[in-house]
Amino acid sequence: MARHTHHPIRLWLRRSTWLLIIACGITVPLLGSTGAATAYLSVVATVLAVVALILWTRLAHLLVEDELPGVMLAVAADPAAFGLFQSFGKSMRAVISTVDPIYRELTLERCRQLVEEAANLAAGRIEYVGTEGWRSAYEQLLRSRGLYRYRSVAYLRTPNYWQDEPGRQSMRLNFEMAESGLCIERVAILPDAFWPQGETEPVEPIGRWLDEQFRRGVRVWLVRESLLDGDQDLLADFGLYGSRATGFQQIDDHGRTVRFTLSFDFAEMLAAERRWDRLMVYATEFGK
Repeated sequence: MARHTHHPIRLWLRRSTWLLIIACGITVPLLGSTGAATAYLSVVATVLAVVALILWTRLAHLLVEDELPGVMLAVAADPAAFGLFQSFGKSMRAVISTVDPIYRELTLERCRQLVEEAANLAAGRIEYVGTEGWRSAYEQLLRSRGLYRYRSVAYLRTPNYWQDEPGRQSMRLNFEMAESGLCIERVAILPDAFWPQGETEPVEPIGRWLDEQFRRGVRVWLVRESLLDGDQDLLADFGLYGSRATGFQQIDDHGRTVRFTLSFDFAEMLAAERRWDRLMVYATEFGK
């Protein structure tokens, strides 16, 4: 395809081939003292150069990164990834060998969805939908070596936010990590119903939830939702795991996580950093 014309491997091989031809043209006349010998060697050298050009061009085509052989070579360098590659290939071979057209079409459609998910993974995004399985990744990140700071934004639309058992487990993890020296900061975005105008603290049980965090070493800030009328994009649940990853959480009306997206994309990290900085303009520190 045209987009591969200037691939560095292909260019190097083609240039090397023409250099070989030129070298043969210069060297061959020196190899024989008679015209016949020179002509014979010239023909042989030309044939070899043409064969080399064909073979090397074909090799350049195969080694292009997004062609199948190039992909296989890259994946083969990682035994775990290559094992998955082989398993998926065997499964696809079984699918295409089926005689039932409906089964085949349904299976291929599911595989297309897997390909789309794999594209998201390649872009640095991992999604957890309708499951609390994301909390395992959350724990891995908080315990990861080199993490020194964790920032979290909690947009409370229910007084029971993160107070079910999975949420309490995550809070216990927060307290454990804070005691071990991890800097944990949390901004709580509160509707006026949860933090009435003129009151210094939110209503219960939110007040107790935030106070426990404050007493256990988590720095807590409060933001009134009504202050963000002009910055609606700040009304979100998200976290920043040092400079390594950012997570976005969608919660239903009962405080349960319906979707969690973990991103290792640097641009999304920068966007989350800017969002955090904008949010802090409206924040009041809890317990001060």
